[in-house]
Amino acid sequence: MSEISVNWIDESILGNRRDEWFAANSATKTFFANEPKTNVDQFEIPPWFDVGEFFARCAELFGQAAATILGDPQFPVSARYFVIHDTSGNKEPDTASIDADSDMRGIHLFLGTEKTVFRPHKQPGIENDWHVVGWGTRIGNKRPEEFVHVELSPYSNYETLSKEKYQEQLSIEIDGIIESGTNFTLRQYDLLTIAYLSCSIRRGRLLTITTHREVDFSYSSNAHDDPRDFDFTYFYNLIGSCLGLTGVTFGIQADRANFHHQINLDGYVNEFWPFVKRQPGVVAANQYGVPQKYPGDPNHLYVNEP
Repeated sequence: MSEISVNWIDESILGNRRDEWFAANSATKTFFANEPKTNVDQFEIPPWFDVGEFFARCAELFGQAAATILGDPQFPVSARYFVIHDTSGNKEPDTASIDADSDMRGIHLFLGTEKTVFRPHKQPGIENDWHVVGWGTRIGNKRPEEFVHVELSPYSNYETLSKEKYQEQLSIEIDGIIESGTNFTLRQYDLLTIAYLSCSIRRGRLLTITTHREVDFSYSSNAHDDPRDFDFTYFYNLIGSCLGLTGVTFGIQADRANFHHQINLDGYVNEFWPFVKRQPGVVAANQYGVPQKYPGDPNHLYVNEP
């Protein structure tokens, strides 16, 4: 497990506090029918979690990168969803191009495979911190204050590298890769964990994790399908280890994220649409279980809906 994990109070004491915290928060959360009870997203930050100690450890390991990710903690975060993207491009993003592209400036953070930790600038000298309204998905942009966005640069450009060649390359001993089966480095998972916990701390609750593909299901025929080959099990275990928790998850599950070869889904029900449209009684998106085909119209796209 990553070095950012912190040993908290004595396990015998922590066990009781953990059970009490889990029971109290579970009682106030409405779970969807297919949502696992292991999901602790939207729970309050565990009371034993020492924020100062955690960020001191992050600063020790990652220095300025950790400080950039933390941002300015005096500003609270309003977002509910933590959206994971990938660029499908090179290992290190071109930060000059990011700042020159108004669409890319809507992303809150870019993480390259080896060195890049970059926040776009909404205007010269002002970085796009977590509390600043961003944009990065077509449907999420209809309620942008509820989403924060992180772009990961994949180790390999999967658009030009065949799956077989990609797996062969990752099966070779490459520093910082979780063997084969993921397109991202251990460093990226560490920094993404710091980003997730930074946002959650400033919100006061654990954000719900989702993906770009999930938010933009069936928006258009060229809607995105990222992130590809992301290891949710490793990521959730890493977050849990930082919080002194085991066996918990924080949002979308791997089977849902990997459904139908991870490609964009046209003609499926978009579960974020009722949320962004503020339909009565809808306080969250039901991103659990098997995606459902849009009733009566297998080619339905949400791009034409008001």
